[in-house]
Amino acid sequence: MDQMGAMEGDGMMGQERNMEEEQDIVGQGIAQLDYIECGEFLIPNLTMKKVDGYIGKYGMMRKRFLQEHRSSQFQGMVLMDEMNEHLVEIERQAEERMDMLEKQMKEAEGVTEELKSREQMEWVRKMNSIHNRAEEIVLNEIIYV
Repeated sequence: MDQMGAMEGDGMMGQERNMEEEQDIVGQGIAQLDYIECGEFLIPNLTMKKVDGYIGKYGMMRKRFLQEHRSSQFQGMVLMDEMNEHLVEIERQAEERMDMLEKQMKEAEGVTEELKSREQMEWVRKMNSIHNRAEEIVLNEIIYV
């Protein structure tokens, strides 16, 4: 009987230690979750804060890439409520890089408004080529890393 009591006491001590360790982890920057009681179950109350900015094509491509290829990073960002900020920042970086690359390529290849007025179809062909090449660079440098 004394051994059983000692074992039960050890079990309680282990639970107390786990609670203390959990509190230490919370103190180290891991967010503490709030729960909503739904019948017999406790469901984590996961809400994302509003972020000023626009999540467009490149932000959504980044989100899909993280979901499919960097699952643990994606889940961590969602739990720490960093996903929207990350996606807005990726969108901003991608748009800036696209604008810069397209401008540089237009200058290097001599694609001007004069060409647009003189040979419209040639201008469209060159602009499409420039846009596609710039987008490929942005995808490989910013989105799929």
